[in-house]
Amino acid sequence: MRDEQPSSAHRQTAAVRRRTIGDVLHDGLSSLAYFRWPVLVAFLLPTALGVAAGLRSQPVYLAQARMLVLYAGDYVFHPGDHGTGNDITLDRNQIMQAELGILQSPALAAQTVAAVGPDRLYPGLDPGGPDKVRVAAERFATDFTVTSVPQSNIVELSLRGESRDVAIETLGELILHYLPYRSSVFEKSQTEKAGEERAQFAGRLRAAEDAMTAFGLAHGITNLDEQTSLLLHQRTDNGQEQSQVAQLAAEAGAKLEAVRAQLPTIPPTVQLFTESTRSQQVSGLTDSLVKLTGQRQELRTRYRDDAPAVRDIERQIAAARQQIAASAPRDGAANRVGRNIVYDDLKNQEAALSIQLRGLEARRQALAAQGRTLSARSEELVAATQPYRELQRSRDVLDQSFRSISRSSEEAQLSNALERAAGANVRVVQPPDAPLRGRSQRSFLIAGGLVAGVLFAAASFAVLNLLRRVAIGPRDVERDVELPVLMSVSLQRAAWRSGSAAHRGADAGLSTASYAVPRGGP
Repeated sequence: MRDEQPSSAHRQTAAVRRRTIGDVLHDGLSSLAYFRWPVLVAFLLPTALGVAAGLRSQPVYLAQARMLVLYAGDYVFHPGDHGTGNDITLDRNQIMQAELGILQSPALAAQTVAAVGPDRLYPGLDPGGPDKVRVAAERFATDFTVTSVPQSNIVELSLRGESRDVAIETLGELILHYLPYRSSVFEKSQTEKAGEERAQFAGRLRAAEDAMTAFGLAHGITNLDEQTSLLLHQRTDNGQEQSQVAQLAAEAGAKLEAVRAQLPTIPPTVQLFTESTRSQQVSGLTDSLVKLTGQRQELRTRYRDDAPAVRDIERQIAAARQQIAASAPRDGAANRVGRNIVYDDLKNQEAALSIQLRGLEARRQALAAQGRTLSARSEELVAATQPYRELQRSRDVLDQSFRSISRSSEEAQLSNALERAAGANVRVVQPPDAPLRGRSQRSFLIAGGLVAGVLFAAASFAVLNLLRRVAIGPRDVERDVELPVLMSVSLQRAAWRSGSAAHRGADAGLSTASYAVPRGGP
C-alpha cells in the first residue's frame, strides 16, 4: 500500500495538469463572461468612433495629370570647357528623381496654395496670418502624390480634394507654377562666391581708378602719352621760334645801326626853290652836287663807307663844293627851304626798327620764359611717368579681369536665355482632370472602426485576464493549487447577498465554491 501511494499522487498531479481544448475554451468563455463589461466598452469605443467618422466623411475627388519629361541640356554638366568633351549626363532614373524632387518641393507647394487660396483649398483652417499658407502647404503635401511610370518618362500627378473643381484648379496651378520654378532651379545663375568676387573686383577697380585720377589731378595728367607728345612738339616749336626771333632781332639791330650812322650825314632840310642872279656855272655845280649827294646816299645803303665807289663819290662832292665856294656869289631874289625826304625816311626807318627790335626782344623773353616752363613741365612729367604707368597697369589688369568676369557672366546668362528660349523639356500630356463621382470613405471608416473595436476588445480582454487575481472556475483552482477539485458548489445570489462581509471579501468574483482536497487525506 505504501508503494501505491506515490504513484497515486503522481497520477493526481498529472490529471490536474492535463487540459483539453474544451477546458481551454470553457475557461476563456468564463473569463470573457466575467470581464464582459470592460471588453464591451473597449469594443464599442473604437467602433463608435469609426462609425461617427464614416457618417461625417465626405466624398473625396482624385484629380490627376500626366507630364512627359524630355532629355535636354539641363541634365548635362560641363565640368570644364564645352569643347573638352568631358560632359556628365544623368541617366533616366536620375532625371526622373530630380523631376519628382522639384515637384514635391515645399516652396512650390506654398506658391500653389497661395495662388489658389488656403481658405478655398481647405475651408475652416484654424491658423491665421502668414502661418495659414504654411499649414495649408503642409496639408497639401500629404494630399499630393507624384509617381513616375516605370520604364518611361511619364510623371503622374495626383491630388485629393473634397471639391472636384478646386482639386482640378489646384493641380493646374501647380503645373503652371512648376514650369517657371523648374526654370529657376536649372537656371545657370552666378553663385554667391562668384558675385562676391565680381563685387570685390569692381571695388578694387574703382579704387585703382580713383587713385589714378587723384594722381593725375595732382600732376595735371589726363592722357600721359598725348601730353608728352604735345609737350615735345611745343618745346621744338619754342626752340625754333626763339631762333627765328633772335635772327630777326639781329637783322633789325643791324639795320637800326646803319640808319643811325647815316642820319648825321644827311641834313634835315633842303632848298626847294631859289631865284638868284648867280652864273650858270654855279647853278650847274649845285645841280651836280645834289645829284652826287643822292648817289652817295644810295651807295651807302649798298656798300660800306670805305668802299671805293663811296670814296670816289665823296671826292666828287668835295670837288663840287670847292668849285661852288670859289665861284663869285650873286645876290638872289628868293629862296625856299623844305624837309629833306631822305632824312625823314631814315628817321621813320629808325623809329620802325626801334619798335620792331623792342617787340622782338619782348617776344624773345616771353619765349625764353615759355621754354623754361615747358622744361619744368617736361621734368615733372618724366618724374611722374613711372608711378603713373604703375597705377595705369594696375588699373588695366583689374579692368581686364573685371571685363573677363563680366563677359563670362553675360555669356552664361545669354546661354541660359537661349536654352530657355528653345523651350522647356517638360510637356503636359494629360491636363488635370478628375472623375465626376468622388470616392466615399464611409465604408472604409466603419470597417476600420469595427476592426479596431475587435482589436481593442481582444487586447483589453488579454490584459485583464493576465492581470486578474481571482479564480473564476474549478480549473483556475486546480491550476493555482495543483490539486484536483473533488467538488464545486454553486453560490446563489441570495446567499451571496445575505452573507457576511468577510465571506464576500474572501469569495468575491466566484460563481462556484470549489474545494480541493488531496485524495487519501484525513
